[in-house]
Amino acid sequence: MDGFQTIYGFSIVLKELTMYSNQIDPKIPAGFVGGQGPGPWGGYDYAKLSRAVQWMEAYDIHGTNEILRSFWNDGRRPRMQTFFSTKNPKLDSWFLWYYMLHGNQAVIAWPEEWFRSGGKEIAPYILANKNTFEEIQGKVSEPIVNPKTVFDPDPVGIYYSHPSIQAGWVMDAITHGKTWINRKGSIDDNNQTAGVLRNVWCKLLEDLGFQYDFISYLDVEEGAVDLSQKFKVIILPRTICLSEREAQALKQFVHNGGILIVDYLCGLMDEHGKGREKGILDDLFGVLRNESAGYMNGGGLTEIDGEKYTKPFLRRFTYYDGAYRYKDIVVFERGTRHRTGAKGVEIKGSLGLFHRASVLIENKTGKGRTIYLNLSPLEYWDAGRRFSDYGDTLREMISAIANSAGIKPRVKVYERGSTANMIEPLYWKNGNRHYLGLVKNPTEQKELKTVGQASEVQGIIGDEVEIQIEFKEPIHELINLRTKRRHGPGHMFHDKFKPWEGNIYEVAY
Repeated sequence: MDGFQTIYGFSIVLKELTMYSNQIDPKIPAGFVGGQGPGPWGGYDYAKLSRAVQWMEAYDIHGTNEILRSFWNDGRRPRMQTFFSTKNPKLDSWFLWYYMLHGNQAVIAWPEEWFRSGGKEIAPYILANKNTFEEIQGKVSEPIVNPKTVFDPDPVGIYYSHPSIQAGWVMDAITHGKTWINRKGSIDDNNQTAGVLRNVWCKLLEDLGFQYDFISYLDVEEGAVDLSQKFKVIILPRTICLSEREAQALKQFVHNGGILIVDYLCGLMDEHGKGREKGILDDLFGVLRNESAGYMNGGGLTEIDGEKYTKPFLRRFTYYDGAYRYKDIVVFERGTRHRTGAKGVEIKGSLGLFHRASVLIENKTGKGRTIYLNLSPLEYWDAGRRFSDYGDTLREMISAIANSAGIKPRVKVYERGSTANMIEPLYWKNGNRHYLGLVKNPTEQKELKTVGQASEVQGIIGDEVEIQIEFKEPIHELINLRTKRRHGPGHMFHDKFKPWEGNIYEVAY
């Protein structure tokens, strides 16, 4: 068969083992540890794996934690991480709070050098978190780890297309030439364009105060999800591969009133990686392509250059030099422009004389509309870019689109008067009870005390600060479940926040 093979082997074996284990003891769920990030080898297609097992310990690489949270929210299954101490008590404390508030119901402790270390029975850096270990395993975590508690996202979806991950990996491998076979998983973890881009979309939405669900391409292919009923906005991150059925479902979503956002390279291949003459959704997006103009600076297709994996992140973009930029954001497709009837912002050549490309291409179809960004937000993964004018531009852009769909953040959190502060709001509910979690949400460089160009952005090891919590609508009461302090009624509240810990509240509407 030409193109990509659909590999079911790993998921089938896991499913059979799960069924066998359940026959031995149906009360004990079956799962596995050591899950890798979504990738082209090893069977790590999380749309399939999530159907095969009943719990998983998957390393949080390229969004696996939030992918599983989404796929397992309806009929919740246990997720967990392995806890390796960094020997920095603040970083260790943050790890425990972060993953508890993100819905992990346990951690697997890796106690290397924890005991009888440096002449002590218990290593000082472990003993320093004695209170944290006790608190996080106590009553404060019960509302979140309760299996009847479910995540409460906004009507925003991020598309998970495993064929696109495979196609994207091949694009990444081009830069290696004949040595592509030496590309190790450790290189992939930090340099897989599709994976880092998925992380960027997550952080971008979270920085705006939004939460989301990942959408399984298999569910769409099989008609198992009503996109229009569940979502108002769907984002297609670098979704290169789409089947006819997927494309039709996405068209129907827009026709019914939804907003569909794509960054670039959408639908140029089918589900097997076979190329098309034009993108399957080009008419829906109102775009015209001239592929001969190339991508980025016109000289390459690979975005994150894995040959430069030892260099700082922003120096790995070989083909960004000379690329068009719109408000400092890289234009990916040099020859894509908007057709008659669609709107777009024109990007011109250096002399300003010739029409070259369009960005922010907007097209209306039925009751809905589409936005083809033709921009790559990958540099947002760098902390300095995230908290700079670059990050402000991206947030304003995506916020405006979400607001036009009637989606506004339920909660805004201010740190020293600024909302660009890396504090993520998380929403959970159990029946009529609603919970709000707040936790620092870094990309890389977790050890920095301050992050980005704005010195007031506290890193995990920064200082305790006063925060201001602003609800979109007035609430009856806000209860800090750690301090038992009650706030309200009202819509604006003040509290203390330690960036190496987390706050958890019960919200009474």
